[in-house]
Amino acid sequence: EALVSFACRPSPVYNTMSASNSTKKPWGAGLRGCFFVVAVLVSVLAASWVVHLRPRLFVLTSDEPSPAPEIHAVLIAGSNGWGNYRHQADVAHAYHVLRDHGVPEENIVTLVYDDIANNTWNPRPGTIINHPLGRDLYAGLRKDYTHEEVNTSNFLAVLLGDESAVSKNEHASGRVLRATRHDRVFV
Repeated sequence: EALVSFACRPSPVYNTMSASNSTKKPWGAGLRGCFFVVAVLVSVLAASWVVHLRPRLFVLTSDEPSPAPEIHAVLIAGSNGWGNYRHQADVAHAYHVLRDHGVPEENIVTLVYDDIANNTWNPRPGTIINHPLGRDLYAGLRKDYTHEEVNTSNFLAVLLGDESAVSKNEHASGRVLRATRHDRVFV
């Protein structure tokens, strides 16, 4: 109560629009503080409600033990061009980190524009690195969606596992996320 009354009390605000007009306004910052306190209180109440109900929200409906979770990933670099090299390099690096840690290739869907490995600006043509002495990350990188097929429609369809909504052509494999509710998904 003290916090609310302190934050919601009227406070002077100086008008900085004009150098000659330095009149005090009787309210302004106090109302912003009041809204902030109310927003924080609502957030705390909502969080405590979710934590309180959490055990009931995520109870499995069957008595069968759940299978061991698998790791799945959807990796996307939504930009293209040499100036955005790091985005595609980061996706390639994440792909290899996942593969090196035992995530099966069929559990990883990648969306990369694929225009930097063979870019004329690339000092090491046909390669992608993510640090100066790094290994070639382009070798072995599975590219499911490239060029114009890296778009929001395909990205959402991949996330939803909707094979009928994704493109299938030379730049799109048609692969989608195949995770279950027991699996872990990295996006």
